[in-house]
Amino acid sequence: MRLRRWELAVPAVVLLCALPLNGCTTTSTTTDGIATETSEAASSSFGSSMSSLAAPSLSSPSSSSAAPPTTNSPDPWPADLSPDQVAQAQAALTAYKGYIKLVEQAYTDPGGDWSAEVVNWASDPVRSSLLRNLAATAELGQYRDGSFAIEPTVTQVDQGVVTMTVCVDATDVGFYDKSGTSIKAPDAPGTYLRHPSTVTVAKFQGDQWLVYEIVDDYNTTC
Repeated sequence: MRLRRWELAVPAVVLLCALPLNGCTTTSTTTDGIATETSEAASSSFGSSMSSLAAPSLSSPSSSSAAPPTTNSPDPWPADLSPDQVAQAQAALTAYKGYIKLVEQAYTDPGGDWSAEVVNWASDPVRSSLLRNLAATAELGQYRDGSFAIEPTVTQVDQGVVTMTVCVDATDVGFYDKSGTSIKAPDAPGTYLRHPSTVTVAKFQGDQWLVYEIVDDYNTTC
């Protein structure tokens, strides 16, 4: 079962659970044939959610030039990309890494106001999902610490849209209740701490690259 969420979830509630590591419950619905999910903080569940909504208003929505992944590139993108595609891949990777760092920081203080920072790294639905889950985590008195280890690889570059696969490792991320007791999900099917994620980063008006969608598979390890 693939879990969708939105924000690079973290062992807490992130991407819609934004990289959740635990602390989310997930409900699936279907919109126009696309599986979507919503999540809300919970004291001991793992969960993840990432909405797959209508495509963003990109600055360069046309002229698709997908590049099939290859295995011989020393860089984290296909070897046969054009210079322009390489530049897009690099920009997308920078945006994704920046988003992950923000998620790590925000969950150490989920009650803070992160609305100004998140606009630098993510668009809706990821952006709103992260802010909602931070608020829900703070309301429960929960928090996280530690850092994610990520191994992103660009798989496709269209004009203004970059897709990547990421091995996300939350082994060093802690998740705690208000008393400081660990409520981190177990490393098991459905809550694997090291799992694959599919990330979409898009170029918006003003040449700003933002994380647009994240889909995590907690039933598979990587």
